[in-house]
Amino acid sequence: MRNWGLGFLICGALAIVGLIAEPQEDYKEGLFGTAVFLVGGGYLFNKGQKYLNTLKEVAAESLNQIREKDQIDTLELSKKFQISEIEIRQMISKSQNKKFIPFGVVIK
Repeated sequence: MRNWGLGFLICGALAIVGLIAEPQEDYKEGLFGTAVFLVGGGYLFNKGQKYLNTLKEVAAESLNQIREKDQIDTLELSKKFQISEIEIRQMISKSQNKKFIPFGVVIK
């Protein structure tokens, strides 16, 4: 999501440059599309960054549990981060694919 947000922000910035470079009488028609690109891009960028931060925090806490208990307790993680257990398991799977968390760890 973050990459899409960045792309929309760039498109919005280019639209602003285009509106400023060639001023026309009907420039107000282009302002709405530009605003949609900028606001939508900012929203997607922010949401994507929050997801990545949460993913890193879950991976760090999972590694902490591996060191202490030799297992990952998804119920404990879901209570701590206020996220459903299914989403925690998806984040753990993504973290394993990115090699943040080792494979073969017991996930309860």
